[in-house]
Amino acid sequence: ELAVIARSATLGWSPRRHDPRTLGRMLGARYVLTGRLRRRPGCLRLDLDLHEAEDGARLWSERFDAPDSGIFAMQEAIAARIAAGLVPGIEAAELARALRQRPESLTAYDLTLRAMHAMTALEPASFADAGRDLMQAIAADPTFAMPLARAAQWHSMALGQGWSAAPDAAVAEVEDKAARAIMLDPSNALGHAMAGRYWSYHRRDPLRALPHFDRALAANPSHAMAWTWRAAALAFLGRGPEAVDSAERGLALSPRGRECYYFRYALGLALWAQGDNQQAARWLGRTLRERPGFSAACRVLIGALVPMGRLSEA
Repeated sequence: ELAVIARSATLGWSPRRHDPRTLGRMLGARYVLTGRLRRRPGCLRLDLDLHEAEDGARLWSERFDAPDSGIFAMQEAIAARIAAGLVPGIEAAELARALRQRPESLTAYDLTLRAMHAMTALEPASFADAGRDLMQAIAADPTFAMPLARAAQWHSMALGQGWSAAPDAAVAEVEDKAARAIMLDPSNALGHAMAGRYWSYHRRDPLRALPHFDRALAANPSHAMAWTWRAAALAFLGRGPEAVDSAERGLALSPRGRECYYFRYALGLALWAQGDNQQAARWLGRTLRERPGFSAACRVLIGALVPMGRLSEA
């Protein structure tokens, strides 16, 4: 969901000669990610910094060390770690920017950011506000795939929480909004992931969902939610070890941010499907401490507690 300037456009620009504010102005970028690679005997070290271009503020930084024999594996690890650090930092900064604007000046993008923020709180009142923001965003720009994909997610979450007054209509909205997002932007990973979620969760056909998750991850291998919903589909199929691997990938890609509770829930679900009730209960309990109102975690936790004889907790 981030527009990234092509690598060829940044060749020749050096962070040593220009500060992030200059780079941002010259490249037309709102955020600048810079890095410095150093080679030591048998080792490579990479230092990364993410800055806001407007004022030069540092949002995130990290250091990577790897043996110089494993350069290709290091590249893959760096890509995943950058996604994990980049997305929460930029989302938080973009939300702060959107919240500073007057209501009449909000764009479809700003409205979608506000909705995303409210959805993760899982509070009924703010969740309803998120739905209205998404409808307003879609009306403001019908060609923008992002609010459509998020609207599909909003209806899915409303169903999962039992907040939908018309469940059958809401299921149809999940399918429609995901399909429209994909039609507008075939590379929209969330749209493909929501199509998978529709088949896996709402139509109870997880096997049919897996190709949709494959398409989401082909579009964006670092899409944490696609890995997470894929894990849930595999758990529903009883493929516990695969589900755990997929859930761990999702959590590693988003260890911070407001949606963390959901990634921890998915790992708990996968562990439960694998038969590891003790570890499942640990992760699900952590999820509910963060989001006490998350009903899906309650349901799976009950399933993990009963076989262990912890009936009063269940």
